[in-house]
Amino acid sequence: DNVLAAANMSVVLDDVRSRQFKELGQSLRPTFENEIETRSPKTERDAWTRAVSLFFKMTEEVADLGTIDGFAELFGPAANKHVLICGVRVANGKQADEIVKLVPGFRTDWKVKLNSREHAGVAIHEMTIGKQDLAAFQCVFTNESVLYVGTSQNEVWIAAGNGALDHLKRSIDKARRPSAKTN
Repeated sequence: DNVLAAANMSVVLDDVRSRQFKELGQSLRPTFENEIETRSPKTERDAWTRAVSLFFKMTEEVADLGTIDGFAELFGPAANKHVLICGVRVANGKQADEIVKLVPGFRTDWKVKLNSREHAGVAIHEMTIGKQDLAAFQCVFTNESVLYVGTSQNEVWIAAGNGALDHLKRSIDKARRPSAKTN
């Protein structure tokens, strides 16, 4: 209900598309690395570089799965109470744990609680947005300050906003249900 924006993706990657997806990542990576080098304070560069490297490694490994499956949904269950839920199938979701661990290295005022919760086999990390980014975050997620990242062996989840943790758990449960078969 009250969906503001939604994206669902399920793309089968044949050998050509898989190669093109990997090449896209390889062509984007230098741009990210240049931005890190020119815009990031020297003290943050190592953490940024390692996080970006892990991210691109994850995306390249997704291409080897043969399918890109994911969704993102931004909705507003009440006025100024937005929620974002995202999920993507990956080859190794635990790599996202390593990215979360690096966040305080490039966002020094963020607080990270690793494995703050677990739900249905998904480790849920809690990240409290720091003062530097809080106003921008609260432009969308009024009065909220926490971002959740959930990981399992083959999934990465992100949730933010009003009641995000409960919405995240429901989404995980929904993803675990067998698909209804139609004739």
